[in-house]
Amino acid sequence: MNFLKTSLGVVVLTFVFSFSNVQAKEDYSKKSVQELITVLKSEDSLARAQAAGALGKKGPQAKDAVDELIGLLKDSKQHVQVAAMNALVQIGNAAVPGLSKAVDEGNKATQFYAANALKKIGTPKAMEVYKKYAAKGGK
Repeated sequence: MNFLKTSLGVVVLTFVFSFSNVQAKEDYSKKSVQELITVLKSEDSLARAQAAGALGKKGPQAKDAVDELIGLLKDSKQHVQVAAMNALVQIGNAAVPGLSKAVDEGNKATQFYAANALKKIGTPKAMEVYKKYAAKGGK
């Protein structure tokens, strides 16, 4: 039941974050991957989340940001965690090794977001790691 509540929370936060992007403080879409990686280190949580979203829109081209995005899965702000998870999903296969490691070594929140990203990526390797995580009860 807790998993269902948490999953619903992720869906709601994803919607809220997507809606909040309509009023973005800055247009990150024209920034390079390296510039966006720099923004991921900002003290401003909205800037971090928006930079993660912009990296996600770049898809596999943003593979150099995978480590930093995985680091944001343990951010203190849930909207940043969700934005990082969604970006990693959009980056796709290049994120699978790092996400797999995060499922094994991260704290519970990091494991949850990493596992859900792997499920959404859906490749055989990603699903193998996700199924192991789910078989342990998501612990």
